[in-house]
Amino acid sequence: CGSLFYAAYRPGALSYVTLRDPERKGHAVAGLMRAQSMGWFLGNLGFGALMTRWGAGGVRVALLVAAGVGLVSALLVWLRLPEISPGGAQAGARTGFRPVGFLEDLAGVYRTPALRWLAIVWFFTTAGRWNFYNFFPLLLTDFMHGSVTLVSQASAWSAFAGVALFSVAGHWVDRSGPRSVLRAAVIGYLVYFALNVILVRLYPSAHLPWVSLVAAGLFMIPIYPAFVVAGNAWVAGVVRAEQRSGGMGAMGGVEAAGALGGTLLGGSLASRFGLAVTPLTSTLLALTALFALSWLGVYVARHPDRNSAV
Repeated sequence: CGSLFYAAYRPGALSYVTLRDPERKGHAVAGLMRAQSMGWFLGNLGFGALMTRWGAGGVRVALLVAAGVGLVSALLVWLRLPEISPGGAQAGARTGFRPVGFLEDLAGVYRTPALRWLAIVWFFTTAGRWNFYNFFPLLLTDFMHGSVTLVSQASAWSAFAGVALFSVAGHWVDRSGPRSVLRAAVIGYLVYFALNVILVRLYPSAHLPWVSLVAAGLFMIPIYPAFVVAGNAWVAGVVRAEQRSGGMGAMGGVEAAGALGGTLLGGSLASRFGLAVTPLTSTLLALTALFALSWLGVYVARHPDRNSAV
């Protein structure tokens, strides 16, 4: 149920901020995602504190706090955020639940070649991320014999590092364009997963205690801010303003599919071959995403008139 509501919230929020600041799409996306990362960071720390204080009872307190935060957020949206028309001005009367031409515009989004290639890149990169990150705690504790505290600290500080890096990613996208930043992010994932392949092969033969510390340190390097800001800025630059929510929603659907596919693939392969295969699988998925990104670059080069914003 939470995923259903988030699937409606995320494309709407991304579309809203890029329409409010159309000249600095990277900056707008980065600001939204930076706030989301800060919420993730504080939520992780708060939930951990509640569980430590009240055990299972802390879950009920956390749900009550989350419900209160959601209610306050809904009131702020209703009372403080003005409607935005496709042109960027405040909208007047509402047009109803289904805008005129909604289905036609959504079909147009999926017919856009650049978005189709971007969807392939997004799918394989997300599949690689979820294949690895879902099993990272087990890899760090059961395989490399790291502590549970090390896992929680790596997760929390990874989110905190993302808060700072979202601002950098936004400026980078606005200065260099989404395509170059997206390429750097995909290459970053490829290198990150490949380094973990080396660590996984190194530990069983050497049993070096610092290997788990290196793996945790690598986990805290925030690559996701560059990837998500560049990808969403690309969508905002390719589709028409009135199609933006549809474009953001399409990429959100692709991300959900990649998360599902990566998780199922990772679980199946880990059950058959062991946890050590996880980084290698993610490396191959990231390599596929980089290959698709190269073809996306070819399309943009051949049709610059259709991709002037990227």
